[in-house]
Amino acid sequence: MPVLSGGHARGAVLGQPKTKTIIRRPSIKIEVDRWDWQKGSYKDTLDLTKAVMNYTWQKTIKSPSGGATITILPQNKYRHFLDDINVLDVVRIYEFDTLKWQGYVRRVASAGYIDGSGKPNRSVSFQCTSFGGYLLESIVSVNMEILRNNLGFMQSAEDLANHLAQSAEDPLPYNSMVNKLIEAWFGFISDTIKSTVQEDYIFRYVDFTAAMSSGESPGYPREVFLFSGEEDEINLWSIIEKLAEVPMNEFFFDEGPRSVHINGINQELTGKMTYLIGRPTPFDGTVLVNNGIIGPEQKRFQAMPVVTIPQQYLIRYDLNKTMEDVFSLYLTAPLAYDMSALELLADGREVIDDLAYKKYLYRLCNKPLYYINLMNRDKDGKAPTAGKAFDRAQAVSQTLYNWYRYNDLYLSGTLTYMVPSESREDPRIGDKVAVEGFDGNFYMEGVQHSWNYQGPLKAVGTITRGWSDRGPIELKNKVFRRPTAAFWEIDTPREVRESGI
Repeated sequence: MPVLSGGHARGAVLGQPKTKTIIRRPSIKIEVDRWDWQKGSYKDTLDLTKAVMNYTWQKTIKSPSGGATITILPQNKYRHFLDDINVLDVVRIYEFDTLKWQGYVRRVASAGYIDGSGKPNRSVSFQCTSFGGYLLESIVSVNMEILRNNLGFMQSAEDLANHLAQSAEDPLPYNSMVNKLIEAWFGFISDTIKSTVQEDYIFRYVDFTAAMSSGESPGYPREVFLFSGEEDEINLWSIIEKLAEVPMNEFFFDEGPRSVHINGINQELTGKMTYLIGRPTPFDGTVLVNNGIIGPEQKRFQAMPVVTIPQQYLIRYDLNKTMEDVFSLYLTAPLAYDMSALELLADGREVIDDLAYKKYLYRLCNKPLYYINLMNRDKDGKAPTAGKAFDRAQAVSQTLYNWYRYNDLYLSGTLTYMVPSESREDPRIGDKVAVEGFDGNFYMEGVQHSWNYQGPLKAVGTITRGWSDRGPIELKNKVFRRPTAAFWEIDTPREVRESGI
């Protein structure tokens, strides 16, 4: 049976090319930026490409903290990597000349063993986290500053509150709001530790506003839950996430260059940076009746361009329907109004899915709202009344009902495929994805790439919301076409590497 490089057999279901074994060696590059944290500055860049034995990286739209594991040979002629690379040095992974993953070193480890022939084998491995994860780790303590009698840092919080409390005639769009948050945060840091080291480090690699929605405003915060309240220790992501008001909007990190669809516009991110991408969730909650079949017509999702994976690249699919994220009661309220579920039900701020209730009984979807639409404020600029605030809560409950009501009909699962060399065929998180030969689209929520020396570069994509224009995707009698020899690339063989052991 013909096999791909790395010993991954393609069975009868996946197609059996009549040609000889085809080797496809991907173009890979891995770099490390070394940092001098005594001076707080970048030192130099190491190219580890020729030393790499294997790596895996992953990222997901549900968490800012993606990860990577890289294993390399321990040394070259003049350098031992365990001694030269340290935690918080920056790692970049390029595939086919495109930056696919960027983050920082969390852990450097060395391993060695003696094999059966008595030969020593050694390696160095790095455990890394994406820059979205750094926003979770970099924590400041309000209580510590109060104990130190350093109350000047509160000015940053006051400035932020003033920025948020704009008049109804001058609402701030998301990109401006995030800018204010970032300015306030690093002003807060500077006041606290009397240093700009954190700022110098993060802004060399992260762009917070280039991929941020500029056409919509999150609204007016009923209260400012940012630098005070119940949070004794805070990080930058906890602040940004509140602005997103999930699930109404989604904020996630990915590397450029890439294309991202925001507010009906396909935006090209050309820099080799990590971007904070912020946009309204692409599922707007509208419903369509098409040929007698009731199904979701997500106008935002329909407007997104499709990234199609060629069928010849597909290795495996695992798709399922599940009841895990199915609800029967949708309940929403502004966070400022501390009402019990019973009080909200009595006040009529809920939507009940009668069919789901008959099937699954009581399954609650309860989403707090941090922001209230600016248009709902009173004419004199004061905060909205409870009635107007709950009008928005009712509308959000209805939207959530429309979003989630078909969750047990959607297909979700994973796709395993060879990573295409063409970026237009390589789906990223937040993309609308199709597979050649499948009648329907999916939403890409997570991606994992892995590679072993002399093996293929493979991807596993986590997909959700599988649906076709005619209803649920049909999988009966699905087969794969046989790939042709010309389709599989044969790159120039890489230089044979000496272990130095």
